[in-house]
Amino acid sequence: MNDDRIKRHDNLNRAFTEGTVWGESEDQLRTHIRTIAEGAIPNTPLALVEIVRALAINHIQMARTIERLNQENGIVAKRVLILTWVCAICGGVQAFGVFWMIFHGP
Repeated sequence: MNDDRIKRHDNLNRAFTEGTVWGESEDQLRTHIRTIAEGAIPNTPLALVEIVRALAINHIQMARTIERLNQENGIVAKRVLILTWVCAICGGVQAFGVFWMIFHGP
């Protein structure tokens, strides 16, 4: 099990060294966070590096979530606009019907 953690930590170091952490999948980012959270680091400077890495991973996850929510919000906004136009057209048809009945009524 300790070998697994060392392998995961090596993958974490490689991802930050090569800069590939920004394009990794959500599952891999969660694995990196778990790797950081599991380890007890007695060396304070190294602990600070791990904290900064965890913050960077959190930033990546939050940016992706905000981007996804923005896309979903755009879809909802378009649907609301369509419904607004439908309601306005229905109101116009009803108003036309009322005036038609007033001027051409029985």
